[in-house]
Amino acid sequence: MPLLSGITVIHTTKDESDAGTDADFVLEIERPGDHVELDFPNLPHNERERGRTDQYQFDVSKENLDSDDPFFKIRMRLIGSEDGWLPQSIFVFGQTVGGTTVVLGAHPEWSDGWFDKGSDAAGPDVHTISG
Repeated sequence: MPLLSGITVIHTTKDESDAGTDADFVLEIERPGDHVELDFPNLPHNERERGRTDQYQFDVSKENLDSDDPFFKIRMRLIGSEDGWLPQSIFVFGQTVGGTTVVLGAHPEWSDGWFDKGSDAAGPDVHTISG
């Protein structure tokens, strides 16, 4: 049972017209009984710009998350904007309480489409990135 103390999300925005966004995102972690929702932290630079790679750290040491649980799933949701975002790649890593790093999700060539909330949405506002 690999309990997680941290989660790292690394993504690159596709280098094409309108792929970048100023929208905010939350990380939704599904587990038996309930789920955890964590805001993506603001980085000290303009995030999710065309061709840019961004890295986010989440402390989940108090959440009792078992990445081997069959119901464990991580989603990324666009919030608070009518904007859209198109990633090139998304990687999700877990840091266990024992100090090892595990790959929770690897999408070197994102093929699930846009994150979008607009009236002319090119895709859904939430996508599963692990599980």
